[in-house]
Amino acid sequence: MQLAQQGDITLWVREKLIDEVADVLARDHLQKYISPDEVSDYVDAITLLANWVDDRPEIEIPNVCPDPDDNYLIVLNQDADAHMLISGDKDVRSVQNANLYDKRRISFVVQTSRAGK
Repeated sequence: MQLAQQGDITLWVREKLIDEVADVLARDHLQKYISPDEVSDYVDAITLLANWVDDRPEIEIPNVCPDPDDNYLIVLNQDADAHMLISGDKDVRSVQNANLYDKRRISFVVQTSRAGK
């Protein structure tokens, strides 16, 4: 988040990603690491800092990830014409088609393992 605040990186998000981040961070097993208020503040900060890309209709999202629920992340990378898609999700990282996922090229950065730290 600090890199985005400093202007060193640009965050790209879409509504579906913000909803997923809020949902994951609000899970019961994460309550000992991040309070509901911190989740809200974190999501609000992303919402304010990020550039927004409209969600594509489901019919326009290609099926390229082992977990179809993650396909929208690849599409976000494409639609934002981002330089890199960073994800801790192994299914997203498994996509090797350079036209869809180039590890050298940043759409959205969220590190939930240390959220709120």
